[in-house]
Amino acid sequence: MVIDKILAVINLPRHIKRYIYIKKIEGYTNSRNKDMILMINLLIAVLALAAGYYIFFVNKNPNLKMAGIIIGAVALLGWMVRISYFVIRYENRNSGITKLILKGEDGKNLRDWDVGNKTSFVIGKGSSVAEVDIDLSDVEYASLISKQHAVLNCSGENWFVEDIGSTNGSGLKRRNENSRFKLEADKPYPIHSGDIIYIANTKILVK
Repeated sequence: MVIDKILAVINLPRHIKRYIYIKKIEGYTNSRNKDMILMINLLIAVLALAAGYYIFFVNKNPNLKMAGIIIGAVALLGWMVRISYFVIRYENRNSGITKLILKGEDGKNLRDWDVGNKTSFVIGKGSSVAEVDIDLSDVEYASLISKQHAVLNCSGENWFVEDIGSTNGSGLKRRNENSRFKLEADKPYPIHSGDIIYIANTKILVK
């Protein structure tokens, strides 16, 4: 039904929840840009509140009040459309991840794992008490890897990596960046084809 599709598109409560969740798991790595965006948003909010206070509590002109109502309604509608568009576009994005490749110190491919239809991978060192999907027990720096070190999870078409409280930490190097950054424990970060995941010092290429 056309009506059902329209209602799905304008399902604002769901889209707001998804928007907050997506922003949380995106894990911004550039704190300067993040702070700047936050300052701009706060400034816009303060200006909007000041304008609303003047129009509806100080101003006595009914025409200006009506104009304020119209502008506010248009702004609210624009915000709703922006949130919904962001969520729909994000959920329909294809990550293109098909394989995980273990890289050696010389850059050679040592081993690979097909992603297939799987939705999660536990990375670590397999044992009778710690089951893992990607077993790194025999890699060069195995002593630095925890039994259950990190996890990869798929949400929709998007993959995320999360350090699950490892001793020596995990890192991530974006495809177009020259350096890696450390992952905060228990915080999911989006990954894409070309990124390199660091399990302590062991590198896994996302393809």
